[in-house]
Amino acid sequence: MSKKETIEFLLQECEFTVDEDGYFSGSAQFQLTNLPDEGVVAQAYLKMQKQDSVVLVSDVSEGRLSEADDTLYVGVAGMLDGNATPDSFFLNYRIYRNIDSIETIPSLPSSFGEQSISVSPKGLLGGKKWKGGGNREVSSVLVLNDEACSFYGPVVLWNDEKVY
Repeated sequence: MSKKETIEFLLQECEFTVDEDGYFSGSAQFQLTNLPDEGVVAQAYLKMQKQDSVVLVSDVSEGRLSEADDTLYVGVAGMLDGNATPDSFFLNYRIYRNIDSIETIPSLPSSFGEQSISVSPKGLLGGKKWKGGGNREVSSVLVLNDEACSFYGPVVLWNDEKVY
């Protein structure tokens, strides 16, 4: 994929309804274009707004996308307060590209609860940063467990936003 070809989200279809009790539900379908040959993992959520006020936010949807399977579906549902029927929605998304791969077989903890497998090294001033090949800084890591088809990753920064 050349640098000129950026991945784009094209809105294919959307439908939203609200019932007489104020329950709002719906979904949007996006086609991603200019995907690299190896594919990407995309995470996205919808932010529903009325004027400048956020009235509802969806859960995060994620998918492993390629040229053959290039569609991402994002659903939203919840109760609305009074006359807060949304008049616009924003797609917030992150794209994970395959930059490098490492294979590891970590030993899983024997107890339940939150566990840390590894942490990044501390810098000179105590900050933690991961560095990749070519001196690239890694802001977050997504772990793909191929056998269980599960995605793991921190939701830290959503700096790509598109309004509809």
